[in-house]
This record gives sequence, structure tokens and C-alpha cells, in this order.
Amino acid sequence: MPGKDARTVAFDWSAMGTGHLGDELATFITVPLQFLDVPMDRVSEFEEAALDGYLAGLRDAGWRGRVSALRFGYKTAACLFMGVATAGIWFGGLSDPASEALTERVIGRPLEQIAEQWSRMQPYLLDLGEEALAVLDRGLGEP
Repeated sequence: MPGKDARTVAFDWSAMGTGHLGDELATFITVPLQFLDVPMDRVSEFEEAALDGYLAGLRDAGWRGRVSALRFGYKTAACLFMGVATAGIWFGGLSDPASEALTERVIGRPLEQIAEQWSRMQPYLLDLGEEALAVLDRGLGEP
């Protein structure tokens, strides 16, 4: 029987699919950042909860790989997917007056809020890429 804090949660799996280790997790974490569903001051908490849950699911399914490999895959995909590739597509909507209204409609927030979040999101995601490169320099290490 649900308690007073029970809530219904829905997952949109439309962007999920097969790919490299951490790809799905990168989408799961970065898209809510992009759409301002998770504020940047809560990103670490959200990221760790998502990583922990994803790892638990992998372990339940029998995966015995290295956590460092999962983190590497996630950080690489997040940096490249949202930090590099998507930035060029979306930032046009912040600088082109003809696209501003469309960006606001798609994201569902005023342009000022979008610009504030994205200006904090981009360095964060690019830093994930730097962290992934540092992992390569050190090696993936032990499980």
C-alpha cells in the first residue's frame, strides 16, 4: 500500500536503445539538464543517483564489468552528445531571433532561464570529457 510520499514515475524510453556502455545513461542524465527539469545546482545529486541505479540494474542483470568503464562511457557520451554535438544545434536558438520563440516552446521555459542553465551546463559537460580523458591516461583500473 503506497505511503503518503508515494508518487508515480514515468520513463520515456524513446531515446534508449543499444549502444556503448554508458550511452543510455548519458541521455538519461543530460536531456533533463537540457530541458531544465534538473537544475544545475542539483546535477551532482541527480548524476550520482542515476549512476548508482544504473549500476545496480546492470549488476542485477549479471554484468560484472568495471565501474570505471561505466563512468568512462557515461562521461564520454555525455560530453560528446550534449556538450559538443547538440550545443551547435541548440545554441542557434539562443542567438537567432527567428529561432528564439521555437526554442522557448520546445524547452517550455523563457529564453533567459534556458540561457542561464545552458551556460552552466556546457562547461560541466565539457569537464566530463576532460575527466574521461584523464581516465584514459590512468587506465580503467580495477572493477
